[in-house]
Amino acid sequence: MKSRSKSFCRHLGLLAAACATLTYTHASAPAAKILYPADLGPTEIDVSHYPPEHQKTYREIFLEVFGFFGTAARVINSPLIEADPNLENVEKRNHPEFSDAQIAQFVPMGWKKRVEAIRLKPPCCGACPVLSLKEAKALRQFLVYDSLARKTGVNAGAWIKHRKNLNERFKKEYPDRFRELHANLNQN
Repeated sequence: MKSRSKSFCRHLGLLAAACATLTYTHASAPAAKILYPADLGPTEIDVSHYPPEHQKTYREIFLEVFGFFGTAARVINSPLIEADPNLENVEKRNHPEFSDAQIAQFVPMGWKKRVEAIRLKPPCCGACPVLSLKEAKALRQFLVYDSLARKTGVNAGAWIKHRKNLNERFKKEYPDRFRELHANLNQN
């Protein structure tokens, strides 16, 4: 039993040492596997016209968290929109394409759920980003603001075109995965 314990501790020590040497930033994180149409889109956005607090959250939290996990494109190009039902109804009335889940998904508390899942994820090796409550709140506020600013209102037409292009590219470049995703959508 003692030799097993020593072996376990030795392996744990090696794992901890290996993890301690990891210093991922959004530029050095491993590339995410292409699993969704959103993965084919841009990995950064222009936030220069956003309020200063959202610019800061984008630079200091968003890029660090989603860059580390290699999923910044997936989040930036996600069809998820967290908005009140009145805005959802207006957008769907003005833009019938928003009824297609591949274009827009209005999910109450959608960004809150995503951010909470990240915040509650146990730290694995000391390199993974860990969000405080304050950072999680700021990140969610940024994601809500950003998705409303880039996907709805005067920008809805550009968003619809962008999502259609991503879906077409994905269908051409990853036909098997495209069929798999659509089979899952049809089952729900």
